[in-house]
Amino acid sequence: CQEQGEPQQSGRLMRCADLALYAAKHGGRNRLVVFSPDFKERHDRQTRTETLLPAAIGAGALEAAFQPIIDLKAGGVAYLEALVRWSPPELGPVPADQIVAIAERTGLIGALTFAMLEHAMRLSKRIAADGHATPIAVNLTPSMLMQPGFAGDVIAILNREAMKPGKICFELVEYADLDDRGSDTVRANLEALRQAGIPLAIDDFGKAYSNVHRLMQIEFHLLKLDKILLTGIGESQRAARILHGLNRLMEAIGVEMVGEGIETQAQVDLLRNAGIRYAQGYFYARPMFPDAICAFLKAGLPDETACVPHAGS
Repeated sequence: CQEQGEPQQSGRLMRCADLALYAAKHGGRNRLVVFSPDFKERHDRQTRTETLLPAAIGAGALEAAFQPIIDLKAGGVAYLEALVRWSPPELGPVPADQIVAIAERTGLIGALTFAMLEHAMRLSKRIAADGHATPIAVNLTPSMLMQPGFAGDVIAILNREAMKPGKICFELVEYADLDDRGSDTVRANLEALRQAGIPLAIDDFGKAYSNVHRLMQIEFHLLKLDKILLTGIGESQRAARILHGLNRLMEAIGVEMVGEGIETQAQVDLLRNAGIRYAQGYFYARPMFPDAICAFLKAGLPDETACVPHAGS
């Protein structure tokens, strides 16, 4: 453990110990972490990212890429998901989940959410001019629903831009993090969004701890299966039956399902056999910037994206 500018060995050791402690805290409880040289590099990069992000958001430097969600039954693109992209010269590309985590930690998540909403509305108007009515989903963290007046602010922006109901929807990420703090505010925001005709999807179902109790408290129209549920599932008859049963349960309450992280034909076949209607992943398309996604929508999808009837249909 050596650093220039810290001649005393004790100072260097304390600095290294702090970095190891930082890594251990962020890795979870009951964890032993031994210092390695890349800790400092990662820590310095994160510190630099946190320093640059506020100005980048304020200057409108963050971009949005859009990934299509494919309708396996009807064919074509059913939805687009807006995903944040940022590549400052000092750092290069910054992962989207890191951007969101830093925004949450530094109180910038509201500014980030509304910036992405603006990107989504801009694209919605552009594709509408080309004859496409594809809804666009914007990611939403639980902390936003805990802010009084959030739904009212969203509705006011959509009305200002003359956005028709249903053109913009939200994907609630990490929904299991919702707790009883501010529950009245959460319910008021959700109800206001529902009454305004703004659909809600639940993202990353099956990732880490999925709180089914929370699902019972939220009115949503799409349930997105995390890719971890579809990795290797084709080798397990029991897992495939669980997936089929989960889809039947969602159908019973009028909810459609989306398989995320789809990269192979086998995963597509698995979704079709389970009766799951929508698919999203690199098998169809990576996230694309506005010019590319407009060209993608214009070109359309090959006929084979239409669903082959699954067993029992």
